[in-house]
Amino acid sequence: SSKMKVDVLGVNPQTLANCGVVSEDVVREMALGSIHKFNSDYAIAVSGVAGPGADKDGNPVGSVWIAIAGKNFTDAKKFQFSTNRERNITMSSYAALNYLRKRLIDN
Repeated sequence: SSKMKVDVLGVNPQTLANCGVVSEDVVREMALGSIHKFNSDYAIAVSGVAGPGADKDGNPVGSVWIAIAGKNFTDAKKFQFSTNRERNITMSSYAALNYLRKRLIDN
C-alpha cells in the first residue's frame, strides 16, 4: 500500500492527515527521509495525480509536487501537467531530474 511506502521514508502521519498525499509538506518529508534513510547525497520525491481522475482531496489530474533535497537544502515545486496519465508520469520524471540538475548547476 502507499501508506507503507511513505512510512518507510518517515513521513509524519499528521502531515499526511493535514496536507494530503499530494502536497509540498509531504514531498519535502519524503525527500528528507530518503536522504536520512539511505545516507544519500541527494534525493528526489514525487507525489501527484497521474489520472484518470482527480484525487480524493480534489487535486486535478496532472497536479504534481516534486521535492529535491541534499545534505543542506530542501526545495519543492508544484507542476501542472496534462490530463493524459502516461504523459503525466513521463513529464514528472523529466521534471524531477531536471529540477535537481538545475539546482546542482546553480550551486
